[in-house]
Amino acid sequence: MRMIGVLGGMSWESSLDWYRMANQQVRERLGGYHSAPILLDSLDFAEIEALQATGDWDAAGRVLAAHARGLEAAGAGLVVLCTNTMHRVADQITEAITVPFVHIADATAEAITGAGLSRVGLLGTAFTMEQSFYSDRLAEHGVAALIPGEADRALVHRIIYDELVQGVTTEASRQAYREVIGRLVEDGAEGIILGCTEIELLISQEDSPVPVFPTTALHVAAALAVAEAPPTPFEVYRAGTYLHGTKAELHPGDELLPGFGSNYEDGRVANNVYFSETLDAAAWGAELATGEGKPRIYVVEPTGEFEDDPNVTDKRFPGNPTRSYRTRSSLRVVAELQNWAGHTPEQIAAMVDGLAELQRRGEAEILD
Repeated sequence: MRMIGVLGGMSWESSLDWYRMANQQVRERLGGYHSAPILLDSLDFAEIEALQATGDWDAAGRVLAAHARGLEAAGAGLVVLCTNTMHRVADQITEAITVPFVHIADATAEAITGAGLSRVGLLGTAFTMEQSFYSDRLAEHGVAALIPGEADRALVHRIIYDELVQGVTTEASRQAYREVIGRLVEDGAEGIILGCTEIELLISQEDSPVPVFPTTALHVAAALAVAEAPPTPFEVYRAGTYLHGTKAELHPGDELLPGFGSNYEDGRVANNVYFSETLDAAAWGAELATGEGKPRIYVVEPTGEFEDDPNVTDKRFPGNPTRSYRTRSSLRVVAELQNWAGHTPEQIAAMVDGLAELQRRGEAEILD
């Protein structure tokens, strides 16, 4: 599973729920003592709220983009922002990183369309309800958002900032939200988006006559799906970062040298050392390597000249879209890549069978 980089603290009340749900879902799926690999960067909400209040979204975007880059540099394989409102600056975050960014509105829209609905009420902060960034994103999926009237928007916003972000929930506020939901349903809403992560601290399905879509829970599920997904062919892991897959246990500073036994064929001396910029190719290298150790992927740096690997560029993929290379110089180990998601057992079995068939036909020559 890829490491999940979480931008949190906005507010920490909902970030706590995001963290709890992620770990609960992983434990339910995998059992035992499993938990979610998470890097949490919890920002000081007072600083972000001040930028919200003055409308300085560009500055807020720069702050979050810088923190997102920090998460990626620390090893996150994807980044999430566990707040709806601050998706106002999602584009700045996406542009700042090379790993996937899981957008909370995309996860919500997919759940809505999956339920066969297309017209839903949107509850959230005034920023989320009144500005277009959220409803426009929903519209890209064919979902139309209805927002409450002016007085109801003010009430919903006030309860979020004056109560929910402070950890305060009251029955009076719950009843007020129920009445807002009722008016949205009267206006034609087929469902209700809990479009502020704090709202889930107050409102659940039992408070609505139509389906509710809890964005925190939906976002967590979407993030875990990305974290657990097999590598994507041709997707560069991180520009300028080289990977080597093997079953050997190595350490930073170790060097991989040509002239030793091949990683993939017993009795063969390898004249080159192979590496890639894609997680997919490195994962195959680790999973198909000979030996009894566990598959490992290392971040490496070439110490000399290298060239495209002809075993894939000449035979299968002209132009080297797999970003696969070989060198007659050494590769220096920088670090071991942790928490990477490999291929499924079915994918590995199919690859092994395919290679065995090539071997049987005498077509498994390695260009080395």
